[in-house]
Amino acid sequence: MNSVKDYPVTNTSVFLRCDLNVPMKDGCILDSHRIESSIPTIKYLLSSGAKVVIASHLGRPNGFDAKHSLKPICDELSRLLDIKIHFIKDITSQDSISLVKSLPFGTVCMLENLRFHKEEEAGDENFAKILSEYATCFVNDAFACSHRKHASVFTIAQFLPSFAGLNLLNEVEAINSSLSKNGKNFCIIGGSKISSKIGLVKNLIHKSSSIFLGGGMANTFLLASGYEIGLSICEEANVKDAQEIISICKKENCKLILPVDVIVSKSFEKPVNVRLVKLSEIQKDDFIVDVGFQTLKLIEEQITSSNNVIWNGPAGVYEVSPFNVGSFTIANLISHYTKNKSISSIVGGGDAVACANLSGTADEFSFVSTAGGAFLEYLEQNTLPGISVISIPIKR
Repeated sequence: MNSVKDYPVTNTSVFLRCDLNVPMKDGCILDSHRIESSIPTIKYLLSSGAKVVIASHLGRPNGFDAKHSLKPICDELSRLLDIKIHFIKDITSQDSISLVKSLPFGTVCMLENLRFHKEEEAGDENFAKILSEYATCFVNDAFACSHRKHASVFTIAQFLPSFAGLNLLNEVEAINSSLSKNGKNFCIIGGSKISSKIGLVKNLIHKSSSIFLGGGMANTFLLASGYEIGLSICEEANVKDAQEIISICKKENCKLILPVDVIVSKSFEKPVNVRLVKLSEIQKDDFIVDVGFQTLKLIEEQITSSNNVIWNGPAGVYEVSPFNVGSFTIANLISHYTKNKSISSIVGGGDAVACANLSGTADEFSFVSTAGGAFLEYLEQNTLPGISVISIPIKR
């Protein structure tokens, strides 16, 4: 992958694609983590004497929508960097391009929300060419967007020398390190559906010593193994896929761990007659809502015998207390063994990161990936469209 540090950016104009898609309410930023993550690359470019043209999207607007303007984010980034940032509203006009070109090196500009233009998500070549006119090279620092063939992430690389920013490089390195071939890798995969993660699990089998499957997806595997699962979430159409994965794990000597005891309730939405049961004790009107204590012991044993732990997806209905005990316990176990330096850990995906935040452990993981779909696709495919185009050797 081409790194921004491998290119002489002094006295150049850089089109920097960031991920500034932060949660907003009434024009106020609720979580600035993604904004702060963009700062190292911006500072590096400025210290190298470059002009920086920042681009991002915010939300899913249908054309112009003032509540999705990047202006509040521009103001916040300006405050954090303690510099003036020129905000460009009409990003496709030649006047705006000429204005940016006239600014001295060492200047920072931010373009208005890319998704105000439908051409962005369409990967339109003409739109990408217009964006490329702002700069002489392209730096992608938006790992979370790199699974999309959007104009500012993928297509623009046709027109400019293209490189990875520091944030993107850190994200890729963290994921690659967590699946090192030199260590024992333990993957904890949860969530409601196995159908969306079949390719992911199959790929991880070849990189992992052991895999735990929890959440709703585990129910499909329990059904495939002949257990009663009551009224629990299940994808019966994927039972054969589950059986195939079980078979592949045996063949590849990858230990597959499924729940051995579970928490059940008569309601999925609230605690009603909640019980800890063995798999053989699940009733036809039960909902499986969490993993049990024996299962958590198995997970802890696997964590302590591993070098690297990667966590994606909750073990139960973490949004409802007390169905969140299993997921929060997993978070605490991983953070505990990370703190005492016996493992390296990474958590990725929206629900798993939410569990880590809610349990107060997010700061104790080796790395937290805020990317959702991109995180999963990278684990499955070992690359992403937005990464593939910055891996093409640059002609000197």
